[in-house]
Amino acid sequence: MQIYQPCIDSRDRVIWNGGESTQLHFQLELKGYDDEAEWIDEWTRTFMDFPTNMSELHAAMVDLYNYCSAGLHNF
Repeated sequence: MQIYQPCIDSRDRVIWNGGESTQLHFQLELKGYDDEAEWIDEWTRTFMDFPTNMSELHAAMVDLYNYCSAGLHNF
């Protein structure tokens, strides 16, 4: 799994599950009743053309993070 999270204590992030996954997931951290953190998907983006290297994957993750955190999405 690859994670893009601008700050270590950020409560949102973008993940790619690795392998043959063709999706990025924007997730929010929620605290459960027992104060345990749980990450839930809020938005998913599917690659039309999969990135060919880690630099392209990182750029796609940053783009999705900025898109979702700027409120440009419709949850």
